[in-house]
Amino acid sequence: MDLLNLLEQKRGLLDGHFVLSAGDHSPKYLCVDPLLCDPRQVYELCAPLLSPFRHKGVTTVVSPAIGGIVLCQAAALWMTLNGSIDEVVYAAWADKTVDGGFDFERWGFAFYVGEEKRVIIAEDVVTSGRSTRQVREQVERHGGVVVGVAALFNRGTGVTAETLGVPLLHSLRDVSLPKYPANTCPLCRDRQPIVVNPALGHGQLYQKAHPDYKGGYIELQYAA
Repeated sequence: MDLLNLLEQKRGLLDGHFVLSAGDHSPKYLCVDPLLCDPRQVYELCAPLLSPFRHKGVTTVVSPAIGGIVLCQAAALWMTLNGSIDEVVYAAWADKTVDGGFDFERWGFAFYVGEEKRVIIAEDVVTSGRSTRQVREQVERHGGVVVGVAALFNRGTGVTAETLGVPLLHSLRDVSLPKYPANTCPLCRDRQPIVVNPALGHGQLYQKAHPDYKGGYIELQYAA
């Protein structure tokens, strides 16, 4: 089954007025969380997602927190059982810092990305690529080597391995969905309510910065 169709079945492809991580607005939102609730399904997705990295000597899988943690753990387990090194492949996620970046702040995590460890960055959705680049920079700062990025979805316009600064970008599904700069957003022009559910983008931050937005705000609820 096509991954996008599977996400639609699980109510993870949403219509509305969403604020994306880089500040753009979009009438569509990819929420992978319903896929990540089923550990069997996450593990099954790891085979097609990680097969290009099997023989690259990967020692660690990393992800930006919080959304990437589940995928990071499953991917590390899959690589442990199917990769090319005869030892555990570790999982380490980067937490968001107060300045909006990422770093491996949890006790011991920096060890597993340092000293020339060979690292995959696992992402659920790549949009602008900003968080992926920030995590890559932190891996390199600690002395690790990023061998590539594995993403379930790539919805980023023009996001490539080159723009991310990695040798390989492998995504299970490239998705072209509309997005607009906030200052020219047609949804804002038509005064459509902005979604402020914290699980669905950054509408809450936009609301704090623009309390007088004429379209108002709305919190979507999951309907199975």
